[in-house]
Amino acid sequence: MNKIFSNAWRFFVLVFVAVWAAACVNKDVDLPKSSLRTDKTQIAAPAMESDFTVALKANCNWQVVIEDEDAQWLSISPKTGLGNADI
Repeated sequence: MNKIFSNAWRFFVLVFVAVWAAACVNKDVDLPKSSLRTDKTQIAAPAMESDFTVALKANCNWQVVIEDEDAQWLSISPKTGLGNADI
């Protein structure tokens, strides 16, 4: 009988600790808002071949999208990333 009481007590303590731990979890965590900035707002490119670098400051995933599929004169690297980068 004493062993049954001891096992029941352990079970009660384990259930209590599990419920207490679950109740302490804050599910409404305020995450920072996504932020993305560049050091340039526009580039005036000459007619001859040139390289330009744009510094990107970000705290999120980002992707460069070229809307004109025929823009073979333009190459961008990297096209995706997470956080800060030089493009």
